[in-house]
Amino acid sequence: MPTTTKDIREFTSNYFKERRADFDLTKRIREIRIDSLDLVEFLMALEEKFDVEVDTDQVDQDMTFEEFCKLVEGQG
Repeated sequence: MPTTTKDIREFTSNYFKERRADFDLTKRIREIRIDSLDLVEFLMALEEKFDVEVDTDQVDQDMTFEEFCKLVEGQG
């Protein structure tokens, strides 16, 4: 079953809401002030959950999480 943006959005929101009460998908990655280790752990959890590989070269700190979710959907 293909991974949808909705699935990725839900996973991402749940993942970061546990850590940041003010998280929402319209924020840019840099805006939620997660460190590089947190980002790597998130990417690994997402890859495992959805059986995708995320090209970290395409992940930009200035992209919104919504843009990130669409990027991941395209790789799934």
